[in-house]
Amino acid sequence: MDLREYLFRHDMSAAEFARKIDYTSGYVNDIINGFHIPSERCAKAISSATGGIVPIDGISTKKRGRALRKAKKACQGEQLCFAEMEK
Repeated sequence: MDLREYLFRHDMSAAEFARKIDYTSGYVNDIINGFHIPSERCAKAISSATGGIVPIDGISTKKRGRALRKAKKACQGEQLCFAEMEK
């Protein structure tokens, strides 16, 4: 389950959840909407606050903007590394 679905099922706004984990509502909204990839500390806080229902690696299913570029860059790096290992 991603964070958006968790909040919907628990009838909680992003602002309420942000206060719960001590982050800004803007940052949490950006994570939900895929504009930011949460830091490790934030991802752990989200997972802990949801009782593990939202796993660290499944916080947001969307990636947009900078988060999308970062994910693509990481993916390309993995592909390059894998290609080099095959040689």
